[in-house]
Amino acid sequence: MDSNQLFQNAPHFQTPTHSPSILSAQHNKFTQGVQNTPPSPVVPLSPTPPTYDQFYMTPRRSHNLVTSLTDVLINDLETCSYTSSNVQAPTISVSNTEYSGDTFRLSVSQGKLVIRVIESPQSCSCVERRVPLGSIKDIICSDGVWRVKTKYNEVISIGRGEGVREWFRCGLRGWDLDGGLEDGEGCTAYDTDAFYLKCGVLEYTVRNYNEGFDLCATYPRTFVLPSTVTREMIFESSQVRYLNRFPFIVYVNTNGTALWRAAAVIRGKTDALFRKMGKSVQIFELTGKDGIAPSTQKIEEDYTIYISQIQDTENIKRNVERSGWLRMISKVITISNHIRYLLQKGETIEIESEEGKGVVSVVSSVVLFLIDSHYRTIKGVVEVIEKEWSKVGYSFGERNGKGVEFGKEAIEFVLMMQSLYTLLKQNPSGFEINENGLDVIMALLYSGAVTTFMYDCDKDCRTICGNKKTLYDDIKTKGSITNEFFDVNSVLSVSGEMLTIPLWTGYYLKYSHPDIARLRLC
Repeated sequence: MDSNQLFQNAPHFQTPTHSPSILSAQHNKFTQGVQNTPPSPVVPLSPTPPTYDQFYMTPRRSHNLVTSLTDVLINDLETCSYTSSNVQAPTISVSNTEYSGDTFRLSVSQGKLVIRVIESPQSCSCVERRVPLGSIKDIICSDGVWRVKTKYNEVISIGRGEGVREWFRCGLRGWDLDGGLEDGEGCTAYDTDAFYLKCGVLEYTVRNYNEGFDLCATYPRTFVLPSTVTREMIFESSQVRYLNRFPFIVYVNTNGTALWRAAAVIRGKTDALFRKMGKSVQIFELTGKDGIAPSTQKIEEDYTIYISQIQDTENIKRNVERSGWLRMISKVITISNHIRYLLQKGETIEIESEEGKGVVSVVSSVVLFLIDSHYRTIKGVVEVIEKEWSKVGYSFGERNGKGVEFGKEAIEFVLMMQSLYTLLKQNPSGFEINENGLDVIMALLYSGAVTTFMYDCDKDCRTICGNKKTLYDDIKTKGSITNEFFDVNSVLSVSGEMLTIPLWTGYYLKYSHPDIARLRLC
């Protein structure tokens, strides 16, 4: 009898506190439409997200899961034995989401690696072990037997099989854990643990080095970092950076290269952290004396001129060319597309500015839109806003607060949104979100209705904001923002030429010239 037959005949584990009828009802409720899940848009050739088994299926991920992945204890490594039961074993309907060895089977459920090992072929009994993915340190093979090593130095024997390490590196990569993160702060699109799975299980891990916000007050508590990076290395890097904003990962490409972002170095060498990791890196200084991107002051000046000149509709074409605003968008798209090209060619890149936000957030966001189709979905766009703006200390509260003079508001964010609008106009089938969706986001930017745009950093959100509604809470319920022509596999055509940069009259003339704005001509 082969391993597949043994697993099919193996009685399934029953949860002692629930009856099979209740579990079956829960399973039917939460798995409607799951069996034919389409391929994940995260990576074009990535496997389909895993189908959860019927006893651990939940409609969405919970706050407790995040805690178990980042601050997991050894007690979280669950062991349960199969016993005789009449409950039918779950059928595997999704390909490439599990690995079958000689006497074991590996799969992923609820953010944990599920290891099922056959104890006795005669009795068809199995032992199941669930290991949080965040605790996995390495996969080792000794005398032909594969073992999982956790960061707590526990070694879990799996069994014999070919290609286990490759399954971890390639099979797990790109899985998008379905559903938003539901916690006390509302539903967010960005999930650190899902991003960790996307980066790669073995090479990277989730670190809570900023727990208590003691390393950097404007950074989130947890990060995805290479497994070789220690707290001491991050501490040393933060001490020589402006506002202690040390380098962290924006994106890991399928070829292993990565995009990093950070604030400028005050003293010392800017690539010191990468030297300690043994990695070469190409650094783009976006602002400063040798900067290749516009400064915040220049962005504010050109935006103010653009707003005044676009209102003169009779001379609009001549006027807007003088403002420099469209040239700025052209430069952002050109720089971002070049970074995308270098990443795909095998270069690891770090982008930095004085404060490590603002212009850096603009470029990192546009790179994500260009390089990965997942970030061109509606959820992906919101994910970028959370991940590259609100979570990493862009001062929405300060820039959009009461008493801020015109031209001093969140102009860098407007620059990013118009760059996104330009890509959308250049690629009608390239984005799931449409122009209405961008209008909704811009309206919420100044409304004070969602926490995403109300605070200056993750720390402030957790200690100040009383409103718990997020941007994702609002936008995910709106059907009018979906582009019916969206094709997740479409190849983007990108141009930074001035003739290809639209004016975005639908936004800028919405109140002053509504008849022109409704036409959405450019």
